[in-house]
Amino acid sequence: MFFPLKNLGLALGAVAALIPIALGLDGLRQICLPGFGEMNFLSIRTEIVALFLMTNVFGIASVHLLRRMERKGLIDGTLTEKWL
Repeated sequence: MFFPLKNLGLALGAVAALIPIALGLDGLRQICLPGFGEMNFLSIRTEIVALFLMTNVFGIASVHLLRRMERKGLIDGTLTEKWL
């Protein structure tokens, strides 16, 4: 059983599209079940571009946030292992 993003409506579908797995599963459904074109939320090309952009944005954000967290740990002195 699957629940296409298009059935959620435009507003809730757009919010759900911010979750990468929702776009990925919708794209896989479009590829595996090509006869169900009326259930497509976005075109497969748009979903691939959106997933590529999300990968880059989330990757850059994660590197920045991990560096920030490590710098804070060095300043606070909390990067040591507590069981040693």
